[in-house]
Amino acid sequence: MPTFDQRLVTLLTLKGTQTDCELFEAAVAERGWVVLQAPSGPAPLVHRTEMAYVVEVRVRGARIGALSGTRSQLHTLADRLGLELSVSIVELLDRDTEGTNTWNVYTAPPLDPAAGFLRRWWYTRALAWGLREGRRQVRAGLGVDALPLARRALPGVPAAAPGASVFGTGHSGPFPLRRLTRRRRVKVGLLTVALLACGWLADDAPVLALVMVGLATALCVVCVRAARSRGESLWDGVAMAGVICVLTVGFSRLNEQRNQVPPELILTAAGLLVTGGGLVLLLRSLAWRIWLPWLVPALLPVVLVLFPGIGAIVHAYYLVHFGFDLEDVDIPMTGQVFASLKVVVVMSLWLVAPAIWGYVTHFHRSVENRWAYGTLTALLAVGTFLLGPIQFVMAPAQATAIQAAQTAEDGGDVAEYYGIRPQWVCVQPVVPAGELPGMGGRLNPRDHYLMLGDADGEVALWKARETLKLPLSQVRVIPWPVAAGEPCPAAG
Repeated sequence: MPTFDQRLVTLLTLKGTQTDCELFEAAVAERGWVVLQAPSGPAPLVHRTEMAYVVEVRVRGARIGALSGTRSQLHTLADRLGLELSVSIVELLDRDTEGTNTWNVYTAPPLDPAAGFLRRWWYTRALAWGLREGRRQVRAGLGVDALPLARRALPGVPAAAPGASVFGTGHSGPFPLRRLTRRRRVKVGLLTVALLACGWLADDAPVLALVMVGLATALCVVCVRAARSRGESLWDGVAMAGVICVLTVGFSRLNEQRNQVPPELILTAAGLLVTGGGLVLLLRSLAWRIWLPWLVPALLPVVLVLFPGIGAIVHAYYLVHFGFDLEDVDIPMTGQVFASLKVVVVMSLWLVAPAIWGYVTHFHRSVENRWAYGTLTALLAVGTFLLGPIQFVMAPAQATAIQAAQTAEDGGDVAEYYGIRPQWVCVQPVVPAGELPGMGGRLNPRDHYLMLGDADGEVALWKARETLKLPLSQVRVIPWPVAAGEPCPAAG
């Protein structure tokens, strides 16, 4: 990843002594900036005077807000060092070449003139999508800039034929907008807008949906105009507009019959795209990102050991309504894994906060008001970290348990819940009733009981808000559906 995204030149005035100049120049060098022009003469040792500097500043982040962000960085640096500094001019020069397209160079053999349309189309698409390896690879912003590099002769390598052609795959891989923009953010943004529009259409909010579709269309028009100004092909812009129309109309049509496409699912997909984009921006701005490929495999064994136990909260809040604990029911491993997956997904809501911080940092808003944005982001992280489990784990588990208990009291079958399989049974003691140990009420062999499971040789039974725990070695458990309408058989 690059060490900078934008390169700027600033003209600033520093009022101070020789010590102030040395502090400033050392701080500039520490950040990787370059002093292009320094004061001609030496600064006075005691008396403070004004000295002009021209500094090349390199920053990470978007072009939008780079001017204000650079000015704020210089003022923040001066405040930290206790210097009196004023920035007169900030000018944006260019950006790093990280977003430059990668072009595969081919000397394409001519196709048979009698070849069909589909064959010709597939041949050109295979070249453009990189499905066929090229003889050379070059990096350039536009195809017209890539052609001279494609035909340039290297020592020991003959020059390419005049008919050589270039096909750009883009640094982010094949995508309909690969020649229309150098940034994946625009592509993801268009797709996000389309998904939001679909979600609102499915949620019976046509006005908002039309607004979002209009915004997506406007973005496509902007990209097409930008491509035309650079002399590029407009077909990719038309393709992306078609993708947006297909997504919007398709999802809305599928949802004409209710509940076929839940709006929450579509909006969640859009939220995941936005959150993922913010996390990518945050990671690329961190200096320790190079440690991630080493840190993640090292933590993987610990995660695999602790992962099944994360979902215990789901089963605990379900069983507590029936008067049982986790120790009373053995949960199958599959149920533990699915419950853990739910908890992990819900607890991932707090990732919205660092994603927002990624956008704030990328657009240079965290330089001057770092404490304000940082405090809001921290509060959002804590709030989502606590709200997620409460709202989407504990509350649904309790609500499901209440509904299951009501269904059981009405004599219905209770559905499975993350590995807990309630089942109607009849229980017959194999020892005299007076010698039957247990916890809870007294056993009536003629009644039906809802068995929630067993653990450590004891079976967990429930009936009409009455909890029973009996040893399996002293009772016989017989599956007996209540729907049959027959009482339990008498003990033989």
